[in-house]
Amino acid sequence: MADNTMTTTYTVDVRHDDGVWTAEAREAPTAHTFARTLTKLDTYIREAIAAAEDLPDGVEAGMAIDYHYHGVPQVVTTAASIGVRRHQAAEALAAVNIDARQSANALTAAGYSVRDTARLLGVSPGRVSQMAEAA
Repeated sequence: MADNTMTTTYTVDVRHDDGVWTAEAREAPTAHTFARTLTKLDTYIREAIAAAEDLPDGVEAGMAIDYHYHGVPQVVTTAASIGVRRHQAAEALAAVNIDARQSANALTAAGYSVRDTARLLGVSPGRVSQMAEAA
C-alpha cells in the first residue's frame, strides 16, 4: 500500500481579480490555476501540484499548503490568518485530548479516584468516565 503522506509544504500565491481567484505554487512553477471560489481553487491547485510534480494518486488531500494572499483587502488576509490559527488550535486540542485520555487511564489504573483525576485534568468526572470507555 502506498504512503500518501506529504512532507513538503507548498507555498501558494493567491490573487483575486474580477471575481476570479488565481493560484501559483512557488515550488512547482508550472502548477497554476484559477477558480471562482476558494474551495474550488484549493482543489484545483492541489491537483495542479500533483500533476506538475508527478506525485502518486491520492496525495492531494494530504498536501501541506501555505497560502499567501496578494493584492486583496486586509479583511481577507486577516480572515486567512484566523483560519490558520483555528486549524492550529484544533490540532493542538486533538493532541491534548489524546494526552488527557492516556493520563486519565493511567491515573485511574493507579488507583486515583475519578474525581481526583477529573480535577487534575480540568474536566468533569463524567468526561473521565467517557475517556475510560473510549480506551
